[in-house]
Amino acid sequence: MRDLLKRLRLRFESWIYANRKPLPSGIPFPGLTTTNEDLAMAASEEVSRALKEARGSFQSKVHLLPPHWRLTYTLVRLDLEVRNGGFHQFFTNAGGIYDGFLLDDLNALGDTPYRGIIAAAFEEYRKLDYTGQWENRGKSWEYFTAAYKDGRFSEREKLYFQSEPSLVELIGKHIRRNFDQYKRSSPHEPK
Repeated sequence: MRDLLKRLRLRFESWIYANRKPLPSGIPFPGLTTTNEDLAMAASEEVSRALKEARGSFQSKVHLLPPHWRLTYTLVRLDLEVRNGGFHQFFTNAGGIYDGFLLDDLNALGDTPYRGIIAAAFEEYRKLDYTGQWENRGKSWEYFTAAYKDGRFSEREKLYFQSEPSLVELIGKHIRRNFDQYKRSSPHEPK
């Protein structure tokens, strides 16, 4: 029932705010000295800016992002969270917002060493009820860290950290390959 109400609220918000979608304005043309990581981070920051400016709940705004911008935002967030505190931290902090499209975004990035690792971690996460973790955010450190003690994602994280190049590097390469979707329009050119 809770999931049904959540989906209905999301659809209602999407309909209400359909004309106020978060629209990233693009990123400037990457120079030869811009690293792929810097390019991915610039694109993610542009999405963050657009999300802050758009109206509606965060979840509905993320769902309304154009797919290529959503891919960038979702996967950069995943990488930052996993590198900071592992998959458990990502799934806890995400609060289920990315569940409906995480694997689609990952697949759109192409064949990477991360696809199988993240898909396996996502499958493990889907077997668990994270509702308690989401409700606990900012409350009990012991409750949050219990998941680390059981080692549910430790093998996936080991593989993740051994993989090269970094996921953010691959996102930057994806942006370069598809730069027409990401570039900032000039004042004389339609967006």
